[in-house]
Amino acid sequence: MLKMDEKLTFLKTLEEAGVEFCVLLVDGMYNIDAAEVLRYAKDPDQFAAERRGVTVEHWRAWKRWALQGHPCYAITRRGKPCKIENWYVELQDFQPGVSEYCNLHLRQSALHPQGRR
Repeated sequence: MLKMDEKLTFLKTLEEAGVEFCVLLVDGMYNIDAAEVLRYAKDPDQFAAERRGVTVEHWRAWKRWALQGHPCYAITRRGKPCKIENWYVELQDFQPGVSEYCNLHLRQSALHPQGRR
């Protein structure tokens, strides 16, 4: 197994030879340099959160919601999941615990300023 500095040297050699590195995150593809390859490989979620300027918890909540097709997480009065699909919310605007609910269920919840108390 290569040591960390050997891995970086190898990746930099590839980079100097014209190899380009990129990662595919939920919201797009990003070019990265040799050193970032190692950071990404160590912890992809941490890398993505730092790259996008949010906490790891924020990134993971948004990623889970976005990859599921941005559903409403509410359970209806009949005990079934809400079938309303939310509008897509950008990572920076996403509010964990709020953005996961459709407008109807958000208005009915204590999370909304005019909701039930």
